Amino acid sequence: VEYQIVRDQGEVRTIHSRGEVLWAADGQPSRMFGVMQDITELRQAELAARASEARFRAIVEHAADAFLLLDAHLRIVDVNRQACDGLGYSRVELVGKHVGEVEAVAGAFEQLAARAWAGESLTLETDHRRRDGSTFPVEIHCARLDSGSRHLLALVRDITARKQAERALIESHGL
Repeated sequence: VEYQIVRDQGEVRTIHSRGEVLWAADGQPSRMFGVMQDITELRQAELAARASEARFRAIVEHAADAFLLLDAHLRIVDVNRQACDGLGYSRVELVGKHVGEVEAVAGAFEQLAARAWAGESLTLETDHRRRDGSTFPVEIHCARLDSGSRHLLALVRDITARKQAERALIESHGL
C-alpha cells in the first residue's frame, strides 16, 4: 500500500507499506510482519523526471528542424512532427524504418554515421526522399548520444530555400 502522512510540522511524506498476515488454525490473524518505507524523495524524483521528459518532448516537437533518433542499426527509434511533415510519413510509419529508406543518395548517411559512432559530431549535405518520391536537399547534423545507450541523434534541416538562393546568386553573376 502506498499512502501519504502529514507530520507534526505539516510536512507531507509518501509511505510505502508491505505486510503479511499469518493466520491461526481457527482463521484468526495471529501475527503480522511488515515494512514501512518513506519513498517521498523517490516519488519527487519520478515527478521531476516526468516533467523533464515532457519539457524535452515539447522542445523537440516544436523544433524547426527534423529530429531523428536512430538505433545501432540506423533504424528510426523516434522522430518529431517536423520530420513527419517534411518526409510525408506519420510517426508510426517512420519508426522502425532504416534511415536509408528516406535517403535519396544511397549510403550517404552510413558514412556519416560511421564517423559519428567514432565520437565525431559532424554535418553533411545530401538529399532526402519524401513518401511521394520527390527529393529535397538537407543538411544533417549527426552525433552519438552518450546516454548509456547506443543511439545517434540526427538533426535534419531542409535547405531548399538556401540552395535556391545560392543558384539565384550564381545566375545573377553570370557564373
